Amino acid sequence: MARAFEALYGSPWHHPGAAWIGGLLVLLAIARARGELRWLLVLLELEIVVDALFTGAFSPVAPNSMASTLLSVLFVILGDLRFFYVLGRQRLERARALPLALGAALVVPVLTQIARRTSPDFFAEPRHTFLFYELAFVLVALVTLGVVRRTFAPGPIRRWLLLLTGFEVVQYGLWVLADVVILAGADAGFGLRLVPNLMYYVAFVPFVFATAPGEARA
Repeated sequence: MARAFEALYGSPWHHPGAAWIGGLLVLLAIARARGELRWLLVLLELEIVVDALFTGAFSPVAPNSMASTLLSVLFVILGDLRFFYVLGRQRLERARALPLALGAALVVPVLTQIARRTSPDFFAEPRHTFLFYELAFVLVALVTLGVVRRTFAPGPIRRWLLLLTGFEVVQYGLWVLADVVILAGADAGFGLRLVPNLMYYVAFVPFVFATAPGEARA
């Protein structure tokens, strides 16, 4: 039986194609905007374009190699770091926001490694690892919602950060749902997985910019 969504998901048009085409459009749009925030967002978008190079179909690194695995883990951490750094720099000086954001971005990868070592047979199925990571990140993002509510006074910045955190909850929640469907054997799971992938690789940076209040863009 044909599995059209799985074929599309595994094609270069999806990865790195969508990330590169979308990334180029995002870079062109953000570079023409005003405000200091645009330079941070350009950097974040360039990071995700490089991610797609090393984790996509045209990667110069041999698949299933140690280098490929290490790069995949690195780019997952950097991808999540984007979100935590945007949050952290609204409260702390940039030099202090970066190590805090990095620490937050490492929480789920460390928990995932502990789980893998504890139950190696269960995590021999790679999608079980994906699912654990995604569920753990949803929990971290929900905790982050509470932290933002307690830390920031009511106003445009807090509303913006709650929107960004909500974006992450939806993105990772869709990954959870997609992987549950895939594990159940349904091709539709790969089609559903395209949505959070596009959120991650294409939509995050423009969403940050479009929802940012004026004081955050300056």
